Amino acid sequence: MIRHFGVGWVVYRGWKSVSEKLGYWKFKLPSKPWEYFGSEKFNPAKTWQTPDEFFEQRDNAGVKFFFDPNSLSQSRDWLKSFDPNDQWAEETVKRIDKGEFLYFSARWINIGEQPDWFLNPYDQQSAPSGQHFSEINEFGFGDVKTIWEASRFGFVFLLARSFARTDNQQCAETYWRLLEHWMESNPPYEGINWKCGQESGLRFLAAVFGFHVFSRCPATTAERIERFNRFAAATGNRIEKHIGYAISQKNNHGISEAVALWTIGVLFPDLKQSGSWRSRGLAVLKQLCLELIYEDGAFSQHSANYHRLMLHLLSWAVRLAEVNEVRLDPQVLEKFKLASNFIESLLDDFSGTVPRYGNDDGAMILALNHCDYFDFRPLVRLCSALNERPSRFADGPWNEDLFWFGLPISKTNDDSLKTDSSAKTVSKKSFPQGGIHRLSVDQTTAVIRAGSFQHRPTQSDMMHVDVWWRGHNVAIDPGTYSYNGQKLWKNIPFMRNQQHNSIIVDSSEPETSVSKFMLLPWNEAELVSEYQSDNVLGMEWKRTISHRLSTPVAHHRALVVLPENIVVVWDALWSQSPHDYTVNWLLGGKLDSFEESTNRVIIALEDQSYWVEVTANQELSSDHVVGDTVSARGWFSPRYLELKPAISLKANSTAKNLIFQTSFGPGGHPMVDQTILPFPESTNPYCLLDADCVQEVLKANTR
Repeated sequence: MIRHFGVGWVVYRGWKSVSEKLGYWKFKLPSKPWEYFGSEKFNPAKTWQTPDEFFEQRDNAGVKFFFDPNSLSQSRDWLKSFDPNDQWAEETVKRIDKGEFLYFSARWINIGEQPDWFLNPYDQQSAPSGQHFSEINEFGFGDVKTIWEASRFGFVFLLARSFARTDNQQCAETYWRLLEHWMESNPPYEGINWKCGQESGLRFLAAVFGFHVFSRCPATTAERIERFNRFAAATGNRIEKHIGYAISQKNNHGISEAVALWTIGVLFPDLKQSGSWRSRGLAVLKQLCLELIYEDGAFSQHSANYHRLMLHLLSWAVRLAEVNEVRLDPQVLEKFKLASNFIESLLDDFSGTVPRYGNDDGAMILALNHCDYFDFRPLVRLCSALNERPSRFADGPWNEDLFWFGLPISKTNDDSLKTDSSAKTVSKKSFPQGGIHRLSVDQTTAVIRAGSFQHRPTQSDMMHVDVWWRGHNVAIDPGTYSYNGQKLWKNIPFMRNQQHNSIIVDSSEPETSVSKFMLLPWNEAELVSEYQSDNVLGMEWKRTISHRLSTPVAHHRALVVLPENIVVVWDALWSQSPHDYTVNWLLGGKLDSFEESTNRVIIALEDQSYWVEVTANQELSSDHVVGDTVSARGWFSPRYLELKPAISLKANSTAKNLIFQTSFGPGGHPMVDQTILPFPESTNPYCLLDADCVQEVLKANTR
């Protein structure tokens, strides 16, 4: 830990753990009634009597939000054109009114008209409500994210979008009723919902969004505005006093808290600490953007979904600064642009999705459109607009985010992303600092996770390969499922190497799971060679696997994407003693057939079959499972706390030296010559991906 994180980090985290046990944070952030945050210490003497006076004073001070609430109805018909049905808005308000909340963008669950904010509705466990947050173990009540999800206030965006479509005043009343009930149930710094500063920050961003949407509604009274000021003050105080811990995590926690703290300071300048909160928030935001967003645009958290979360936060900050004429540091804006370009480069034009990698906890903090959870077009469209770049998309539901950010929308008559399915493309996108490499030929894309780390990995996915064909994810990442699951799903099994599309040696893991979110030592890979011609792309990587092994293993993986949508993966393994080598593939789609004699799986996709075949230069044994209920094998998690069966194909052999060849392609029968490359006399690693080797495969494919 000292080698990877440094002495200072280890000392700080040790102090943090001890300080909680000694009651330091209970002293530093004592529980207080809401009235305390309306006192002179936080709020000046009240100088306004009505909502109109409050907003007039703010307007005179130059405080603005993304949009003018009086203009929300101007695009009503355009917004409705994207709804799944004519009753969507009315039905959504009724569901929320009855106590139903949308969990992880997938499942509506009723937790009561007077919501139980401490309930884990997935297993009915409850966290205590009258205890200081520092005394509560967040892993003591099942998966705490199921408790925090309702308190992230995702319902606010649904109510706001419904209101813009209908002008239904019940939306505003429901917003205020739920916010007030939450405040009554969660006095400052008591209970599990104050445990995490990031949760406090994300909750505030959602709440203040609703505050502005409903600011001109009769439900927004002077008393309620006063209450909201207390809510803002308590949240700002919580974040400021504890932000050091978020910074130490070196991920989106610190960015979330910085953006929220700065937002409170900007939008509520009358609060006594607003000036210090603005400066502290901007300073932390700059520090973390410079450290955590790499020069290639990748993000320290090594996760596609957390990259989206980070970009949503930066989009919020960039736009709020723009409308309030605040000059963000040019280095922050440049990092925002790099991170935006990174995620757009990974976007699949057929489906609008990006390759899934890293942890995925279901976070969707700005749910401002009807697009699927996996669809990254709304994010890409928003970032393009903020970076003043033209859209690569026609008009569609991904444009709704622009409306809510007060950005101009250029509407067209097209209603979908246009893709020429017959287009012949050869494209390589490589992000060496982020460890993501995307190779595309024709209608096929292969992505490999390989490289070294500047910040801790949270999944053991070194050299994992994803394969996509015409928008179908064929070789898939398992996802996350739960950070604190039960039985088979305890200790985040999907983070392990055993679940990824990689090599397993002696049934062991290449790292040790030190904690729920820390793997040591970091397994890393080095680029050996690259190959590119008019219609072929390839990369080869090498690493050493030695953790807990009797003798180390040298592993080379070469990934080649060929014409006619063929992908070939070679895995060459060397060691001084025999090992049990297994190549593992997790495959999407429905199993059509499995041929044990050829280690071949045929997958039934929507419109065509697809094959995957494993061969080797020695005798293999292979097996497959789909949704095994005895192990975690043959499953994947498309969304947080959602499981679906997948095809798990494994082939293995025992040897000192071995080469696996895995081939992928559409159609009923393989087109690649399955003759394995000759294994060299030397046991030293060598370059698999030379020109002669590739040409041999091309000739075989042509035959």
